[in-house]
Amino acid sequence: MNPLSEADVYRGYEALLGLPDKERGGADLLGWDPRRMRRWLGRLGDPQLQLRCTLVAGSKGKGSTAAMLEAMLRAAGRRTGLYAQPHLHRYAERIRVDGRPLTPPASRAALDHVLGLAPGPVTAFEAATAAALWVFARSRVQDAVLEVGFGGRLDAVAEADPAVVLMASLESEHVDLLGPTLADVAAHDLALCRYGRVCWSVPQPPPVDRWWADRLRAQAVDGGVVSPPEVLVGGRVRLRTPAGAVDAGLRLHGAFQRVNAALAAAGAASLGVGPGAMAGGLEAVSWPGRFECVSDRPLVVVDGAHTPASAQALAAAVHSLVGPRGRVALVAGMLSDKDAVGFASALRVLCARTVTVAPRHPRALDADVLARAFGSGAEPAPDLEAAMALARAWAGADGLVLVAGSLHLAAEARLVCGQSACV
Repeated sequence: MNPLSEADVYRGYEALLGLPDKERGGADLLGWDPRRMRRWLGRLGDPQLQLRCTLVAGSKGKGSTAAMLEAMLRAAGRRTGLYAQPHLHRYAERIRVDGRPLTPPASRAALDHVLGLAPGPVTAFEAATAAALWVFARSRVQDAVLEVGFGGRLDAVAEADPAVVLMASLESEHVDLLGPTLADVAAHDLALCRYGRVCWSVPQPPPVDRWWADRLRAQAVDGGVVSPPEVLVGGRVRLRTPAGAVDAGLRLHGAFQRVNAALAAAGAASLGVGPGAMAGGLEAVSWPGRFECVSDRPLVVVDGAHTPASAQALAAAVHSLVGPRGRVALVAGMLSDKDAVGFASALRVLCARTVTVAPRHPRALDADVLARAFGSGAEPAPDLEAAMALARAWAGADGLVLVAGSLHLAAEARLVCGQSACV
């Protein structure tokens, strides 16, 4: 494996490396203050008001939903902006105009401009958000699709004044920052749904569904909960949208992507996209690192699942692929703030062999600690190359190696398997 250097990862975005950041530290010292972002956007001429924005919030499936919606809008002939996070290989993946990332000179110029008008100390995520909105407005983007980082109403993108809000699957995540219960976590995202916006959600856990319905009634918001898609012959799906049924093939694999597609289609219908463009976008979209097959003999599947609920969805997708007698080896690596025990319990039965490893990340969970979460039979490895070798040898040519637990690990595994770094 040839891991990307920090210079490669942040080419064009070098200015962000000197700012406080959640991953590298320091962001908590500034705290969350929406007024800071509001003042900054005002200094930039309120670029968000020159765009029609859609926010995609929730815990899991946000990136895939945002990518599918952007592809549908582009298939409809709209000029689009996509702001998504985290990146898989390079920071440039996060800000795209008409499906293309900014060139390094363009991203440097945008950051120089927006940082020159900063209202004071700011975080790296706030700077990137300001740059994205400013670039989208300057590029005459019609529809901007913005993925919420985390924190819902406290996130920098919450100041984008969206016309549409899409709620992907919600679960208890980032409880150290958002609150100890699911109700605390959900409250931050549900606050994005208010009068004047169209809001759609995937089916949620029962309490979240109730809170969602209460919120829409209280705010007199248009929208609702999307209908689960119908699976057709040949693996195609029928999506029920506010504008009618749409039959399409999905380029993104996994049963969980069908629900994400239904959510994206509801958003597209609310933005006036027709059935043909919806189907075309779903069949063309690319979003690597999400249930992606990167090698064969044995088949190697990488996925960024890192929560108990996403691990359950991943287990179901793998089971449908290999059947009850499938020989599955898991390579797992997680960050230290995730629920390792819950993640392990969702995959332990499916995977007869587990090798754990620490991703290349400052908050990586130690491989020995993760192995203990999986219990007897799990074996820690010193690095990903060693872990993959062990898993491949056990799975054999006809088996399957699943790499999951962190999007950072998925990115590393893609390189180990000879895939090119996405741009």
